[in-house]
Parts: sequence; structure tokens; C-alpha cells
Amino acid sequence: MAPVKKRSTRSWDTMGVPDWCLEAVNSMGFTEATPAQAAAIPLFLGNSDVVVEAPTGSGKSLSFLIPLVARILKRFGAKGAAPIKRGHVAAVVLAPTRELAIQLHRVLLELIAFHSPTAAILPYLQQRSKLQSGDDEDGGKKGKGKDSKKKVASGLSTDGKRIAGEDDPDAPSPLANTRRPETAEAVIVPQLVISGTTVKASGDLTTFLRQGTNILIGTPGRLAEMLSSQAVNSTTSFEALVLDEADRLLDLGFSNELRRILAFIPKQRRTFLCSASVNEAISELIKMNLRNPKRVVVRVQTPKQRENAENGDKGAAAPDPETEEKKTPASLLNTYMVMPSSQKLPGLVQLLEQIEPRPQRTLVFMASCFSVMYFSAVLPSIMPPGYAVLALHGKLKPHVRDVAYNRFLSSTKPCILLTTDVASRGLDVPNVDLVINIDPPTDPKTFLHRCGRTGRAGRRGLAVTMLRPGHEAEGYVPFLAVRKTPVELLGSAVPDLAGVLGALPANEEADGSADRDAAAAITTAIRNQVKADREIHELSRRAFVSWARSYKEHQASSIFRPADVDWIDLGHAWGLVQLPKMPELRTAGITDRSLGLEGKIDLRAIAYKDKTKEKARLEKMRAAELAAADRDMDAEAAAARTAQLEKRKRNSAWSGKADRGTVRGDRREKKRRKKDAERLALMTPQERAEAERVEAMVARIRQDNEAAAAAGDNADGDDWGGISD
Repeated sequence: MAPVKKRSTRSWDTMGVPDWCLEAVNSMGFTEATPAQAAAIPLFLGNSDVVVEAPTGSGKSLSFLIPLVARILKRFGAKGAAPIKRGHVAAVVLAPTRELAIQLHRVLLELIAFHSPTAAILPYLQQRSKLQSGDDEDGGKKGKGKDSKKKVASGLSTDGKRIAGEDDPDAPSPLANTRRPETAEAVIVPQLVISGTTVKASGDLTTFLRQGTNILIGTPGRLAEMLSSQAVNSTTSFEALVLDEADRLLDLGFSNELRRILAFIPKQRRTFLCSASVNEAISELIKMNLRNPKRVVVRVQTPKQRENAENGDKGAAAPDPETEEKKTPASLLNTYMVMPSSQKLPGLVQLLEQIEPRPQRTLVFMASCFSVMYFSAVLPSIMPPGYAVLALHGKLKPHVRDVAYNRFLSSTKPCILLTTDVASRGLDVPNVDLVINIDPPTDPKTFLHRCGRTGRAGRRGLAVTMLRPGHEAEGYVPFLAVRKTPVELLGSAVPDLAGVLGALPANEEADGSADRDAAAAITTAIRNQVKADREIHELSRRAFVSWARSYKEHQASSIFRPADVDWIDLGHAWGLVQLPKMPELRTAGITDRSLGLEGKIDLRAIAYKDKTKEKARLEKMRAAELAAADRDMDAEAAAARTAQLEKRKRNSAWSGKADRGTVRGDRREKKRRKKDAERLALMTPQERAEAERVEAMVARIRQDNEAAAAAGDNADGDDWGGISD
């Protein structure tokens, strides 16, 4: 008799989820649940409040979305139960950022597309995450005329699957603006509610009433505004509240909005709270708003712990000094490199060239929004061939952020996303192969979330952090080890990458000329772009100042010290043509900001590529020159007038006629000088040089004539004086 195969404790069949949910997760490629999902789903289905503390990439989204929809359908789909009424909210899912809310909405759409009654009404739903409408400013009212119709997105999932009922993913559904029909069976109707877009709160409310929304997914501000409407009933049919990335919600200062939301929903509810870490503020939130919650804590074991557990060692789970638990996923290889500032970009280029297979999606984290703006403008020309460069940061307009994020998700060729910590939390970008920290995060807690963008759901990933030699490398690596986030030297962890700059300790016997040449070549390439466009030049200075401010505000200030920064080397690394004025330079004793380019680059000659901007700049320069000339003329006229008044004081005029003549003469002279200044300001440098040459020639001829006249007068006097009677 063949042995009976033991069913895995993480099998989806053992969790009590509906059959259509099993079809959904199988289509997503998840053959079995993650530890977080296996522990949390049965608890939430069993009427318990749940707190999940798990590392990033552990599948927390499905751990609450699956039981959430199952609970709602079970309650309102039971025999004899009435479907959820229009205007009633059954659940609220709260996310700290727009990108995370959009992602959760997409995952939920992908999930409910396998529930037949819900799939039938999906064409009537307005997929808010993709709206690109011109009449949104009118609160969602339908405009008049053919061009005022709303364009509604297809509601595609992150892996490209289509939502049921849509034939063309790029074409708007013709039913999206139509009132959803009533159904005899319970259905799930989600709506994305986020601020910062062209859709106003009144437009969200119109969509809510038209499509009969029963699950709201969004950010705190807009959700609080939505729930405050009298048209929204958030008490009678309310089932559950989900707080995703709860620690981030409090870190971003959403405490007031969170209190408002909690005031609108009933206390008798089920609550699901997710967080990568539970601090004192989260603990207080749990005590105040959850009822006897079940806590799920997922930790990643080291290889030695896993080996002990497989051998039946009961004490394997207990950490000891030699085998401490890690907070990073086991599939994530977390490494670092040590190099000066000028070698970071060459090291980045070599890393992208030498990794095999070539990374298809790479996240590069930088310290500030302006740093991302600047390097997204100059890096495309120095990246290895075939790589596309995109930018995502907090200063972009919401629709631009959405476009960049969606392009990164749908890119079919190797793509690099330059970003800030705005992309460090919650985003589940599929198949991120590589994460590079050009600048370590200001908040050490964010380091884990940055690196956790790769190595998700069991897929292998590589994270690389670039550190400067000295206090950074010597202090940050032990600091991370204390925080249970150990990092290894890249060359030791991945021997195939040992030849990359900074992957191994510097060889003291080598002269490093090749490294310096690579850094100088990239600096020259960036500097040429700076000299070719004044807009990039100005952006480089602003970005450099913002980076210095961010570095100064680092929470690990004993490790990241501005006094240890080589500002000259950093300026060359950024391709600057001049260091901006900063107090840090004065503190470092740097008085020459030219970076050795004094006399080689005329900063005033750097022009905008945009002809309109360049024309405005030249006009502004001419106006400034004219104003300076006026000031000079006024000063000269004032001095001459003072001298004349002093002379008159000594020799009082016998009538006012002389005074009036002097005033008129002064006015004529001032007008003449002003006209000359205006004429010179409108001249090109070549015309001005020619005018100065002509004036010098005229002055020389005048002097010669005056000298000749004086010589003639003397000769006449001599002849006359020689006549005698």
C-alpha cells in the first residue's frame, strides 16, 4: 500500500476559504500560503481581531483580503439574508500612501473577478485608480458633449490579467457610468478613495452612490471626509476594519484622521492590523481599538536554526547569541559596498553590467526628491545600454506618479526606478530583482522596508547598500547587526561580483588608477550635460543642498556626520561645475567652490535648452545691466551736481538763468548716458567690442586734432611775438 501523502499545514484547502478563492490564488501562482497567511486567515475567519507582525514581502495583503471578502459574503449571502443595501459600507481598508491603496485595490479586483456574481457587475464599476477625465473637477458630474465622457481604466491586475467582463484592457467600459443593477446575491463592490487627484470628494460620493460601493479602500484624509457624509452609512452593515502598515500611518502623522475614522464606524466590529514592526504607539492603538486580538508574529530563521528545526531540535526556535533571528526575508541577500562618493556611480554601472542574468526591475533609493529629479535627468546617458530610467518621488503630481509607477510595473525591458522612501513601504512591485541604496535612509527603521522590496514571497533578491569608508562603513554595519538586519560584503556574499568597485576591501598594493579613470569619465559625462542646459545646472545645485540637509538630519548622527564628508569629492561625483553656498562648506574650511574649474567654465554663459527660458534669462540679464548702468550714472550725476552746488556756493550767481541752464545741461547729459547704456545693453558681445573699438578710435582722433590745434596756436603766437617795430 502506497504511503498517504501528508497534507501541508500551509495548504489553502485547510483554511476554510471558499472554492472561488482557491481558484483565484491558484491563478496567481501561489501553490501554498505563506506562514503569515496560514496563521492569520483562519483567525480572521473565526471572528477574532488579528495583529500581524511580519517582515516585508510575507504576503500580508492576501492574508486580510481573502478572509475579508469571505466574511462579507458569508454574512450577507447566507440563506434568507438580504444583500448589502446601497449607501451601506461593510468594510474599510486604510493605507498610508496612495500607491499602496492603489495596489490593494488592484489585488482585490483580481481576487473578486473569480466570484461569479461579482464578476458580472464589474463592467459597471468605475476603476478609480486609472481615471483620466477632464470633467472630474465638476465633482464627477457627467459633462455635455462627446469629449466630456469619462475614460475608465480596464482594471488590470499587476500581472496583466484582465478583469472579467472587459474585452479590451485599454478601452473604457461602456457601462462604467451606468447605475449598477441590483443583484439577488451578495456581491463585493470595492471603491478606491484617495486624495491628490483631479477627482474631488463629491465625485467620489457620486461614484459611491451610483455603483453601490460596500468596501472602501483609501488613504486617511479622503476616507475620513467620505465617511463624514450623511449619504454614507458606516454603522448598520459594517463588518471589518483593516489597518495596513499601521506603524507608517502613525509615522506620517495620520493620528487625527485615524481618530475621525474610528468615530464613524461601530466598536462592535472585527479589526485586522498589519505592521512590519510593533512599537509603543502601535501597542497603544491595539489596546484602545482591538478586542482580545490574536497576534501573529512571523520571524525569519537563520540557516542554522532551520537545520536544527529539521533535525527535531526543540530549542531551535529560541534565539541564542550565535543564531539570532533576522528581520529580513530568508530569500533576500542583503549586502553592502564600501567606496568614496566619486565611485558610487561607476560602481552602480558595473553592478548592472556584471549581474547575471540582467536585472529586469531595479529600485535605486536616494536621499531627497531633488536628488531623484537631478539624477533621473543625467543618468540615462551613462547607464548600460538597454536600461530605461524612471523617477518616483513625493514632489511629483499624483497623476505623474501613477504614470511612472505603472510604467515600471508594465516595463518589458530592464528598468531602473530612482525613488525616495515614498516607495519603501507597502508597494508590492512584482519581480524586483535588485535594490540599491545609493544613500542609506535617514530613518534606520526604513532600511528594512527598502531592502524588502526585493526577495518577496520566496523569490530570491539582492539588496546592495553603498557606504563611504570611515565612520559610515565602520559604524553602520554593526548598527544594522544590532537591529537584527545583518549585511554582508558584496564580494564575499556573491563571489561573481567581487570585481565590482567597492565589493571587496581596497587593495593597498593597487594604485587605483582604473577606478579613478572610471569616476572621472562619469563626472565628465554628467558635467557636459550640466554645461549644456542651465536648467540641469540649477537643479544640480538645489539637489546638492537638499542632500546635505538630509544627511545632516540623519537619525544615526553618530555614524553619518557632515564633518566626515569629503565635499570636494562629492561635488565631482555629482558632476557639479561649482559648489553651492552652504554652511557645511564654511565649517569644513572650504573657501574655493570652483572644484578646480576656475577660468575653464563661464557660469553666465551656460544657457537653457528651452528657448523661451533662455530668452527670459537674457532679458533679465540686460535689465540688470541697465539698472546697474543707471545706478552708475546716477552716482556720477550726483557727484557732478554736488561739485556744481559747491562751486555756486562760492560764486553766487547774479541771476537764476545760469542755474536753469545748468539743470537743462544735466538733464541732457543724463538722457544721453541712458541712451548709450540702453544701446550697449542690447548689443551682442561682438557688437559691443566693435563699438568700443570705434569709440577708442574716435577718442584717439579727437586727441590728435586737439594736439594739432594746440601746436598751431603756439606757432602763430611765436610768429606774432617775433615782430618788432
